[in-house]
Amino acid sequence: MTKCIFPLNKGLKLLDNLYFDNPRSFEEIKEIASIIKKANHMYSPLPENKMYDEEGKEFISLELLLNELLENYKADYDVNLKNQKKYKNIYYQLACNWVILRYQTDKIENKENIDYRDITILLVDLLSFISFDETDNFSMLLSEYFNNFGTGNYINNTSKNIIVEFMVKATAGKRKRKDEPINPRYTKFTILYNELKKHERLLLDEIDDDLIRYISEIINNYTNSNDYKMKIVSIVSIFELLVAHNPDNNRFNVEDSIKKQFVNKILLILYITNPSIDTDLITKELSHIYDLRSCIAHGNFNGLPKICKKIYDFYKTNGEDLPTFEMDYILSLVNSSLMQYLKIILVRFLNDRKLFEVIKN
Repeated sequence: MTKCIFPLNKGLKLLDNLYFDNPRSFEEIKEIASIIKKANHMYSPLPENKMYDEEGKEFISLELLLNELLENYKADYDVNLKNQKKYKNIYYQLACNWVILRYQTDKIENKENIDYRDITILLVDLLSFISFDETDNFSMLLSEYFNNFGTGNYINNTSKNIIVEFMVKATAGKRKRKDEPINPRYTKFTILYNELKKHERLLLDEIDDDLIRYISEIINNYTNSNDYKMKIVSIVSIFELLVAHNPDNNRFNVEDSIKKQFVNKILLILYITNPSIDTDLITKELSHIYDLRSCIAHGNFNGLPKICKKIYDFYKTNGEDLPTFEMDYILSLVNSSLMQYLKIILVRFLNDRKLFEVIKN
C-alpha cells in the first residue's frame, strides 16, 4: 500500500515489474477495505458517513473526505468510477481508489523471483528519495504493508497513519503550489509518478547490484525509524560505503583516517557538482557531523550534549536562525543536512560510477 489515493484507468509501470494501480479484483478490494477499516477503528474513529450537528453543520467523515478528494482531482483524471459506485460501504469505496504497488511478472514464481519482488520494492524507496524534495517524508509506501496482502500481520501501532495520510491527502488542495516541496503526503499522485519516471533510468539496471541493494535496505530502515541518532549513523555509513577505502592500520589512526576521507571526499564531490558552494563552511560542518557520528557509534552518550552544543554554536555563528538549544532539534538539523548531501551524492554516483572508483581509491 502507498500513501496515495487516486483513481487510475490502468496500472502505471515503474522499473521492470512494478506497477502502481488500484485494487481490481473483489479479493483485493475486500483486503484493502479491511485494512482501512481496522486502521480507522484504532484511530479515534472518524464517522464513516455524513453526520450533522444540531446546527446542521457536517462533521468530518470518511465519506466527506473522499468526496472532497475526488472533487479536487476530477479535472485530472478520466476514469470510469463505476466500480466505486457499485459499493455502498465507504471502506470499499476508499479501497477502489487507493493506490497500491503491484509486482507483476510472467515468470514462474520461485524463491529467486520472490527475492526480486522485495528488492524492487526497496528500490522504490531509494528512487523516491532521489526524486522528491522532502528528505524525511519521502517514502510513498506504507511500510508495514510491504508483504503480500492476507498475511494477517498488517495492523500494528502505526496503522493509524493510514487514516492520517488519507486526511492530509484529502485536504491538501487541488494542486501543488510552486513554493511547496514534492512530498508523498500531500502532493498529487500524478506529479509523484512523473517525478519518479524522470529518474527511473538511474535504477533500471541496478536490481542485481549488491551495493545498491544494501543502500536501499539502509534507506528503507531509515524511513522506519524515529531515532535521529540511528538515522545519522545510517546515513554516514552510506557515505563511507561510497567514498572511503579501508585505512592502513599500521600507518594511521583509523578513526581519524576515515574522518578525513569522509570530509575531504564528500566535499570534493559536492564541489564538482556545484563549484559555488562554500567549501570552508561545509568542511567544518562535515567535520562536526563526523564527530557526532563517532560519539553515537561508540556509545559516548554522555558526550553527546557537548558535541550537539558545538554544532548549535556553529550553525548559529553562520547565520542560522535557531531557537533555544535543544539536543533533539540539533540532531534533526544534522539529519536534514546529511540527507540533502546524500541526495546529491547518490545521483552523482548513479550517473558516474567511474568518478567514485577514482575518488575511493
